[in-house]
Amino acid sequence: MLSYKQQPAIERRFEQMKTDFVVAPAYLKETSRIQALLCVYFFVLLVESLLERELRRAMAAKEIEGLPLYPEGRACRRPTARKVIDLFEDVQSHTLLAGEGPPVEFTTELTRLQRRILRLLGMSNAFLR
Repeated sequence: MLSYKQQPAIERRFEQMKTDFVVAPAYLKETSRIQALLCVYFFVLLVESLLERELRRAMAAKEIEGLPLYPEGRACRRPTARKVIDLFEDVQSHTLLAGEGPPVEFTTELTRLQRRILRLLGMSNAFLR
């Protein structure tokens, strides 16, 4: 019976893989390609769960009840990777090379919430200009 204790969490991860990452059936003939694709899917799920765990741990350590990740600004107590990814979806960085001059960088200005999440995740200050 204990072996089924984590089953809902595992099933939820696979559901996220199908909905959030739009994983669809793929017809591959070679076993090595099937294995490689499954490996990529595994890493996606691993990164997703680690992102959520680290953000939630940081929130608990800083005694943050919730982050305003919902569209109406309502606090989200247990942020999901999907919500975090959606928050950063519009962030862009471009480098313009003009002749012999130095390259010019154009980067989207981060919002206070984006900066806060990056700090909670312990991201480099290079992102937090």
